[in-house]
Amino acid sequence: MRESEPALRLISKFLPGLILSDPLKCLKADNPELVPLSEQVRAQLPDDDVYLVELYSTTVADLLVTSDGGFRNRLEALTPSW
Repeated sequence: MRESEPALRLISKFLPGLILSDPLKCLKADNPELVPLSEQVRAQLPDDDVYLVELYSTTVADLLVTSDGGFRNRLEALTPSW
């Protein structure tokens, strides 16, 4: 993160206290029974991304927070086929 991104710095400073520690806003999945992705979707993702996408899909989440621009771009590219 560059110092010229004050909004991101502010969010990263307060995110743990505002969302991650509030059980009404954050679900911590220990060992969920993940719904597997279709082969078509799985083939388009690097192995490192598969768990996060399966977890997101399994929990039917409304929001996925990430600072990984490449991951976000891959998800946006998959949205029509997901």
